[in-house]
Parts: sequence; structure tokens; C-alpha cells
Amino acid sequence: MKKKIYQIASKYVNADRIKIMILFIPLMTIIINEIRERRFVLKDFYDTSILISFLIVFICESIANLILGIIRKNTEDDVKLETNYKLLANKYEVEKRNMITFKNKQQELVYIPVVSLIQRKIKDDFFDIEIELDKNRTVYNLPKQIADNSSNIFNAHSNSVVYNNKNIRLNDFVCDKKIKLIYGYTTYYDSLLTNRAMDYQFNQGRSVREIYEPGPFLSKLSESKLSNHLGFNGFVELADGNIVFVKRGNELSVAKGMWQQSVGASLKTKYCLNDKYELTKEGISKAICLEISYELKLDLSDEKDNFENTIFAFYRDLVEGGKPQFLFYYKTENYNKEQFIENFERVMSSKEQKRQNRKKQIIDGKKFAFFTIDKLKQCEFSENYMLTPNGVKYRMMPSSIASIIMLINNIEK
Repeated sequence: MKKKIYQIASKYVNADRIKIMILFIPLMTIIINEIRERRFVLKDFYDTSILISFLIVFICESIANLILGIIRKNTEDDVKLETNYKLLANKYEVEKRNMITFKNKQQELVYIPVVSLIQRKIKDDFFDIEIELDKNRTVYNLPKQIADNSSNIFNAHSNSVVYNNKNIRLNDFVCDKKIKLIYGYTTYYDSLLTNRAMDYQFNQGRSVREIYEPGPFLSKLSESKLSNHLGFNGFVELADGNIVFVKRGNELSVAKGMWQQSVGASLKTKYCLNDKYELTKEGISKAICLEISYELKLDLSDEKDNFENTIFAFYRDLVEGGKPQFLFYYKTENYNKEQFIENFERVMSSKEQKRQNRKKQIIDGKKFAFFTIDKLKQCEFSENYMLTPNGVKYRMMPSSIASIIMLINNIEK
């Protein structure tokens, strides 16, 4: 009960409302007394000019707050993360030899601020992955400078819907004959304070990037001071050859209103850990399957297992301070474009989905575009958009552009 009172008070009680109540209570006492004495005359209790002044002030404040809210929502991403991607690529000059590249219309080589760790052809044998818990660094701890300024930095996400999760932190990536993922644990909140707010100036001239990843090279994962939760992007191709692209909602913590590949998610422990709280390949497989099902509302229960075998690349996103990602490609035989749209709309209108919406368990987006591999090959690219042959521009984050480039380069069609 006391907790409920505290929450209500925190939400609704402030200095302005207390001032109003202090004035309102004695005024109402006088009015009630006048009514009882039958001396009440309404015009004696108000001055029209004062009421109009109050109304004008109220309207101006409301308009100002509305405009300020729109500005903050539309500029939040630019405040948190560097959007001059050419500048960002040049900042990490030493990493350019491993960055994802493409040639633009003028046949100039363009560097995307995404560093490739390893890729394979999609038709080749799948990666041999080994997973190991880092017993020396099981739990991530924020650096003191970040912890001391956490309240300020977290304000950078004030226009985003965020909720905390325990995530997998990639402490190291070893690529020899096998790929070894050495992991620990972090939280999504810690990633919001580090990777997702790399360029937010929490003090004059000071940001997470300038303190911990100033360039010209990127810290190794084993040495990085950032949260570095392991994320993944993925392409889902439908039975008719159409690959699903999603327009992200305006409430998400990054890339608001931009387009992305079919799935973009973090590797959530609620999906990928076994009953001993260990990360396994089967857990990664389960996480990929469940994220596809959750984001695109596809029922994959009767389709093949071993989704970890759909992974064809590992890389690090420089926009988010070198955050590690993996990339997958999966083709379903059970849905074509029309069936996908029909199924998505049906599930989204269900009672269960509405219950999740009330809990703010939002999906990345509800608007889709569809491209075949051949159509993707006909598009032009920049660091932050894809342009179709008929002139339609799809704004994207560099990680999404890099994902498309890696897909085109590694698929044989």
C-alpha cells in the first residue's frame, strides 16, 4: 500500500500542484461559506482579465512542451550516437582494413563503420562454435566515471521506451579452427549507459567514446570497458523469395523510424540459458527462433531446429562503440508474402498481443517492405540509406547497411 502511495505521489505530486491546492482549499472554503450564508455572487470571485491571462499562459506552456517533446524525440538518437558515419570510420583509421566496404555510384570505395570478425558463404558448412563462461569476469561492472554520471547519461533515453533485461556480454571472441565465444553477463541498462550513449556529452566535452574508445583503433573485446551485450541481426526469407524488412517504431532506444533487416535483437538470457543458467549453442538456436516468432509473429514450431547454423557472420558495430553482433539468414517454407501479412495482422489483433502492448513489451515495428536478393543487388547504398532503382530511399543504421552488403556478398543466387 505504501509503495502504491509513493508511486502515485511521485507521478502526480509536484510543487506547482501543491501551490494550486494551497490556493484552492481556502478559496473553496470561502465560496462554500458564502453559499451557506446565501451571499454568493459569482462575479465577485473572478476577474475576466486575470482568467484570460492564466488561459494564455497555460496554452503557451502546453504548446511549448509539445514542441519541445517533438524536438527531443526526433533528435534523441543524434545526441546519443554519432551520425557522421564517414567521420566515425576515419576516427578508427587502423580498423579500416577489416571494415565492411562497397563501391558507390561513382565507383568510390565507401567504408561502413562496422568491423568484420569473420564471415562465411551461406552455402558453406556452418561455423563450429564453442562457448565458454569467463569465470574471472562473470559479471560486468560499470567504470566509475560512468557510474558516477549514470543519472545524467540515462536522461539521454528519456524519449525511449526501455526496460531492463539480463543480457549476455561477449568478453572475448577467439577465431582459430573453431570460433570460441567467451561470455559473461551484463544488463541492458548498463548497455544504455555505455554502448547506446557513446556520444552523449554527460559533461562538457566528455563522452563515453572520447574516454574509452577515442580511436584510431578499437579496444579488443577482452579489454573493452563497455557493456558490450551480444546482439544479432537477421534476414528471414519467405517461401516466395521475399526478404522481410521492418520499419522501426519511434519508441525504441536507437534507430527510431528507420528501416532494418527482418530481426534486430539482443541475446536475452531468458531465451538462451539452459536450466543450469549456462549459454549453449542450443540456447542461441532457441533465441534466434523465438525472436523471429516474437518480432514477425511467425509460428516456427514445425520447422527445423539448429538455428545457430544459420549464422554466417560475426562483427562489431563502431557506432555503438564496437558492440559485438552476429548475423543470420533463414528461409521459411511455410509463408509467402500475403500469408505473412495476413498472419501478422491476425496475431497483432489478438488479446494476448494487446496485453503485451499494455505492458510496453513492444515489437520493433509494424510496417514492412519486401525485397528479393536480385532486387537488393540492384539497389544503391550509402552509409545510412538504401536507394531502390525507382528512387525510393530507405534510411537505415550502418549496421543494417553492412548486414545487407554481407548478405549479398555471401549468398549465391
